[in-house]
Amino acid sequence: MENAEAMMDLMQNVADAVQDAFNEVVDTMDNAAKPIERAAEAIDNYVNIVDIVGQDMLGVSDELQERLDQSVIDVAHSATVAAQEKMETIEKSLVNAQRLLDEAIAAGDEAMANKWRDVIQEMND
Repeated sequence: MENAEAMMDLMQNVADAVQDAFNEVVDTMDNAAKPIERAAEAIDNYVNIVDIVGQDMLGVSDELQERLDQSVIDVAHSATVAAQEKMETIEKSLVNAQRLLDEAIAAGDEAMANKWRDVIQEMND
């Protein structure tokens, strides 16, 4: 009986560790994307001001306007890459959790299967 309880505690710890690691990775990726989002907002605001007030009125040269336009493209690309990497990480985590769920089901371990179902549900949320 003690071994069964110890095994359940161990399985719970593993499921909790996987969920915690997943949440940490997602949070880290979100935090890494924040500077990109702020840069995009700042550039977008500046471009909007130039559009509203006028390039000539602000003394914005064609060269600076081209650099602004390129910055908009570069920031959008960076944001897209960051989002794609986040999605790939989430997908890999879900695949691994599903594999562990399948293994628990195959082993007939309903308690562990339920734990992995919970982890997968939390990941999807």
